[in-house]
Amino acid sequence: MVRKKAWGGLPFDPQYYCHKYKSAGVRYGITSCIQTGEIVDVAGPFPCGNWPDINILKKYVVPRLAEGEMIEADRGYRHERCRNPEDFFTKSEKKAKKRVAARHETLNGRLAQWRSLCWAFRHNHHEHKYFFYTAAIVDNLVYQKYGSTFNCSY
Repeated sequence: MVRKKAWGGLPFDPQYYCHKYKSAGVRYGITSCIQTGEIVDVAGPFPCGNWPDINILKKYVVPRLAEGEMIEADRGYRHERCRNPEDFFTKSEKKAKKRVAARHETLNGRLAQWRSLCWAFRHNHHEHKYFFYTAAIVDNLVYQKYGSTFNCSY
């Protein structure tokens, strides 16, 4: 059996296998502010195979929340500290939740457009976090200078 080479010639490690993209990858947890849209926390990198999103949420996001603080999340997150899209009381709240979710997906898309994040990473995989954190910081600076892509009142 021949093992595929990945991460600069190292043998392929199955813990990095991403089933969504059918290749090796790392995963990050990104938390953004509901009011401003700025990135408030980044956790990672985590190997895709060993770290589903819910585990990142439980281990790195929930412990950083203040007492009584909740987060807005998509349907994939089932946790007592998460409010999901179907958890709303009025139509205006439902609309606001959709805009906040769209703004966060736009943030994810803008981070994915960085060349170092969307193409095969040909350097030591331990250095990937520096490229990702740099992209997140620059994106926050753009938010601070030019404002958010979506105006959301929640």
